[in-house]
Amino acid sequence: MSKKLLALSMIAFAGASLVHAATMTRQEYNDYRGWQLPEGENGNDVGYIIEDRAGKKNTEELDGFVQWLPKDEFLRKFSPAETPQDRVRLEQRELYTKLDALENFLDKGQPSFIDDEQWALLQEQQKHMDAYNDVLVKRITLF
Repeated sequence: MSKKLLALSMIAFAGASLVHAATMTRQEYNDYRGWQLPEGENGNDVGYIIEDRAGKKNTEELDGFVQWLPKDEFLRKFSPAETPQDRVRLEQRELYTKLDALENFLDKGQPSFIDDEQWALLQEQQKHMDAYNDVLVKRITLF
């Protein structure tokens, strides 16, 4: 499959994060990555090539973190993000996870390696993220 065709065939899926994925056998994925299929692995296993655009880029062809998952594992972790409502719900979950981590960090107090200006900016960031989260929750409620 050409790089351009692969990128165009990927659709959004929601799970713990938003990823883009397309069906691909294990052998096709190994071919795509330029790898030999390891001995004992079935190249005909059906699965998904996944691009997590929030992750660290690990291929030249796509912009995010790319991996392959067997079909069963993929379907346990992800479902299609088909509607705008699905995307807003996912966005709110991802934001909430980041906001919760930031609030937990701030609750511990200012560490010595963060200067006063950066600490104030982190507190301002938390306020904006909290307001953004409130807007997303209101939108979800209106669905």
